[in-house]
Amino acid sequence: MKSVLASSQAFHGVSRVLVGVSGGIDSTVLLHLLSSLRKEGGPEVVAAHVHHGLRGEEADRDAVLAEKTALQHKCSFHVIHLRRHVAGIGTEHKLRELRLSALEKLTTRLKAQRVVLGHQKDDQAETILLRLLGGSDLRGLGGIRIYRPPLWVHPLLHISREEIFHEAERCGLTYGEDSTNRVTHMRRNFLRQNVIPMLKAQFNPKLTQHLCALAQSMDLFTGYLDEEASHLLRKAESGDGSIYVGPLKEAPEAVRYAALQLAYRLIAGEGTSLQRRQLRVVDHLVNVGGEMRTFALPHNVFVIRQDDRLKFTKIN
Repeated sequence: MKSVLASSQAFHGVSRVLVGVSGGIDSTVLLHLLSSLRKEGGPEVVAAHVHHGLRGEEADRDAVLAEKTALQHKCSFHVIHLRRHVAGIGTEHKLRELRLSALEKLTTRLKAQRVVLGHQKDDQAETILLRLLGGSDLRGLGGIRIYRPPLWVHPLLHISREEIFHEAERCGLTYGEDSTNRVTHMRRNFLRQNVIPMLKAQFNPKLTQHLCALAQSMDLFTGYLDEEASHLLRKAESGDGSIYVGPLKEAPEAVRYAALQLAYRLIAGEGTSLQRRQLRVVDHLVNVGGEMRTFALPHNVFVIRQDDRLKFTKIN
């Protein structure tokens, strides 16, 4: 399993990485593997735990467990406390944004070159299904990327939850379990505990493998489209944060859609995407003229068409 990390291009030439440690099994195994890799000339490993100020004593227990795990592996440890009144009102997506933002800031302060997170193959399959059911575009079906430059690395995406458990047992690792993982009113948990087992039993026992293979295939296409979209946005940028619609109109539809998704994501945050219906509305704003028009998008983002320009803006 350690060879998967050693072969990752994301770690080549890297001297220090920050590992997000929740206290759960995935991040515990990840920290163990990276620490072992360190002994063989790999990068220095710094552990960080984000405390949301939620779940009371259980959250405090996770923080203590994460610190204990870091110390056992001779890693320096940092705990980030999010303000309770901010974290407490968040959706799952908002909490994720807060967590990633906190890790990114700590990475800059510690001069680490990568943030390494413990998502694995089953997480990838769940993500693909959630996005598919939510009306995602092709890029969303690309799933979580193993390496998303310049910082984010998910090196366990080819390793299953079962393999993670076996590694933890083999190495005698201690970890905790978040009780909210058993709450089925949360969409991902309901999918994990009810929908995926049913689909495996009734349709295909290799569902997880096929969904992850789909993600890899889609990532090839979307990687190319993202490059073309970035080029198109650079060509269309006006200098004041808005985009000239002329170059967008001239571009092939697939590239234009990818550019609009990218422009939205740059404002809404990583991991976000527009559903097909929303994307069609934004594309309509590109092609329509006349008076100023505004459309509200998810995550407090608005898109404005005025004169010959289009602008995405976020209201906090």
